[in-house]
Amino acid sequence: MKAIKNADDMSPPLYHTGNTTWAPSGIAYHNGKVYIAALRGSQIIAFDTETKKPTTFYENSGRMRDIWIEDGYLYTITSNRDGRGNPDQTDDQLIRIKLE
Repeated sequence: MKAIKNADDMSPPLYHTGNTTWAPSGIAYHNGKVYIAALRGSQIIAFDTETKKPTTFYENSGRMRDIWIEDGYLYTITSNRDGRGNPDQTDDQLIRIKLE
């Protein structure tokens, strides 16, 4: 591993959210997209590595805790019973979404 000696040795981030955070809690890669589970905003963000643009991939199920991709499906779990979300009778969930 190469030691970073000065700022010239560092690479800039692929993307920066600016002054607001997504509060990322999980991440996975599939077919040119980085999928980010976000606690803040209760969504999954798809970041296209070619266009360098994020889009909302999935939302409205609560705070997304983690992501796993396998066999063409994205699996995510919600986390609303940790004292920070708004839990209801259907929390917490394991959600399966078919990827294209």
